[in-house]
Amino acid sequence: MTKRKSEQSNIPALAQKFMLPTSRYDEQKASYVEAFIAALKHTKAEWKGQSFVLLPWQADIIRTVFGVIGADGYRQFRTCYVEIGKKNGKTMLAAALALYLLIADKEFGAEIYSCAADRQQASLIYREAAEMAKNCPALAKRVKVLDSQKRISYKETNSFYQVLSSEGYSKHGINPHPFCMTKPTLLTAKCSAL
Repeated sequence: MTKRKSEQSNIPALAQKFMLPTSRYDEQKASYVEAFIAALKHTKAEWKGQSFVLLPWQADIIRTVFGVIGADGYRQFRTCYVEIGKKNGKTMLAAALALYLLIADKEFGAEIYSCAADRQQASLIYREAAEMAKNCPALAKRVKVLDSQKRISYKETNSFYQVLSSEGYSKHGINPHPFCMTKPTLLTAKCSAL
């Protein structure tokens, strides 16, 4: 175990804590996600127009979730729960990840959803993602933003990002690639069962 840690000193502390002995750390995959996010721009306040440089806690999560590869060749972590105080960049990070998973994760037919107790709350991530996509020339020419439907589609892989409310339990047949929830404690049991 000591040899493994010394050989892979670039592994984030968070990943070291939860990484299975059969998993490996792929610096290239982690860096790719980080670079994708850095190509996006902030959409609000004094940071508007500036590159999205991950905060240390955000980078730790991204590098852990996307850099730790299981024995099966897929990401070891398939669920990530983040709880942190208001105004710390959760919505912006979720929006950036929604765009990454929509476009750069190479999942054909990916269905990306954000859900909250009501459609307005669930739309927070969507609004950030839509604004980021519109402000990035490379993304703007690749995705179609449909504000009226709160949907972003990527034709190349037949994938989309869509907003759901807590009434999402009535939507049968969804197959989420990621499922981003804001304020999960406010969701009904029916939506949580998705």
